[in-house]
Amino acid sequence: MAGGLSVHAVDLTRGEVAIGLALELRDGAGRLLAAGRIASGGQADCAEALAQPLVPGRHSLRFKVADYFRRRGDDLPEVPFLDVVRFDFEAGPPDFHIHLPFKFSPWGYSLFRGN
Repeated sequence: MAGGLSVHAVDLTRGEVAIGLALELRDGAGRLLAAGRIASGGQADCAEALAQPLVPGRHSLRFKVADYFRRRGDDLPEVPFLDVVRFDFEAGPPDFHIHLPFKFSPWGYSLFRGN
């Protein structure tokens, strides 16, 4: 796989793929590059848009965690501990692929560059 970005998201409270988790990818100027939701295989339904080579520089990936848990029927406080998780990262050469595994609960998360 050359260039672009891939994401895999897991709901740790259920021990399963986070189907329906909304995400957005933005460039350093805040322009929306891709938006979608995690599908049944754990990958984003906007995988084709995410797979486009990234221009080197700052990017931001945002996961709408509180919205996901509320849509699943979980009882969250009015002001949740985690609402939108924002991960800022630097993209290198356009042919370099970045894989980001995201594991989360309403109280914490792990997000790192995988392979």
